[in-house]
Amino acid sequence: MKIKNNSRDAAIDILKVFALLHMIFSHLYITLYNNSIQVPFIDFIDNIIPLCPALFLFLSGYSLTIGQSYLKVKKRIFFSLFLMLIASVFFVAENGFQFPDFIFSPGILYTIGLNTIICTLIGTTKKYKIFIISSLTVLTSILFISLRLANNNIFHLTTGYEPFFPTVIYGFFGFLYGELKRAGLLTKWVKMIIFAVSIAIFSVYSYIYGIFAPLYPDVGRYTIERIFNSSYFIPDIFLKTHTASFFTARIWNFDILCFVYSLSLVFILVICCDYLINFQKIKINKLITLPAQYLLFNYIFHLTIIALSTQIIGFGKLSLLSFIMYYCILIISIYLLNFFFMISKKNHQGISPE
Repeated sequence: MKIKNNSRDAAIDILKVFALLHMIFSHLYITLYNNSIQVPFIDFIDNIIPLCPALFLFLSGYSLTIGQSYLKVKKRIFFSLFLMLIASVFFVAENGFQFPDFIFSPGILYTIGLNTIICTLIGTTKKYKIFIISSLTVLTSILFISLRLANNNIFHLTTGYEPFFPTVIYGFFGFLYGELKRAGLLTKWVKMIIFAVSIAIFSVYSYIYGIFAPLYPDVGRYTIERIFNSSYFIPDIFLKTHTASFFTARIWNFDILCFVYSLSLVFILVICCDYLINFQKIKINKLITLPAQYLLFNYIFHLTIIALSTQIIGFGKLSLLSFIMYYCILIISIYLLNFFFMISKKNHQGISPE
């Protein structure tokens, strides 16, 4: 059965909220938490962080197939360019005008913007879009795996502050999954096959490396090192407060093992949630999934708050209790803002939340 073009998917919304909560946790952990305080549960949540961007990009791609009646092609492309600009602004605020990273590889919002533009343009082909996105998903996956097997890194694809591969590929998978569902091709048997393959991959890799271990830094990821010039920081450019010096920024990225393992986990989560909520009719209060309707705003909002807090408090200053309190306050603030948006929308019908 084809899905309605303007309907919300409750299963996807609950996963969006999960991805957002995990992403906020991760950003707080790497910036404000004093990680010399070892807490097993918090360390575990941090170790499985690759699941978060994988799920986030998959859902971003999938969402493009739900709300196509809300945004025209030009408006969606301009909005994507705005996201890419925001990503550059955040990068410059944190790292300065480090070329070419601040233009071509500044952050995950940039990747989401590029993914949105590509998938939106593919969506305009209508008749051939499933064939095109299927081919693109397969080819980019093969290219990424080939580059990593050869240990051949190409800027913006597999290296840079926020590499294009493989995060954008999760977006392609999400868009393909959504288009198959829209076309009525994602039958229960197709879902069962995807689920069975995903369970097999998850089980085999978990047996070999340990459960969730392929997501860990020393097992399934590789490290990117970028040499940045401190004189390109905004205060140094205008005030000349320091002499030129260089520092190394180290960023993790998915290796092949982490890519395949996290993708299997994403499909397991998506199919399980779809079964429990859409087929078993488990009711989810709409207030719980409210942040899913304003996901990108919530993402930008929490980044802004954390960036300001980092400038005021400094890196790694929060104790365990302060970290938990800060996290809870930030989540409550997001829910309150989103509730206000919902009320405002009801009073001004016709404004889309996404």
